[in-house]
Amino acid sequence: MCAINSSIAGLQRIRSGLELAHEIDGISQMIDQLSAKRFSLARKQEAGQLRLQQARDTGQEKLGLRVGKRLEQEIRNVHNQNRKNGSATPNEIAAAGLAAYFYDAIIFDDFTR
Repeated sequence: MCAINSSIAGLQRIRSGLELAHEIDGISQMIDQLSAKRFSLARKQEAGQLRLQQARDTGQEKLGLRVGKRLEQEIRNVHNQNRKNGSATPNEIAAAGLAAYFYDAIIFDDFTR
């Protein structure tokens, strides 16, 4: 993209020093072609960035679901263990809840909840 921009700038400098109309027209056509190429490359780059962001969002969502399921399972295990033999302390139960909060905040990047 930088090379195209510098080529356009160079052609514009050359065009400003020309006097013959057909030379100016030829340079103007080259500038137009390079400008179109620059626009096309910019659109492709934006599309690539959009696809990359969508892939990141999908990955983040899948990670959130996996972590959420794992946390639910761990909390369920602590709860079931406590129901069976009362061995889970309030601290263990609180730690499970706190872990759920932190994992949720990390996954969704929101510590304000």
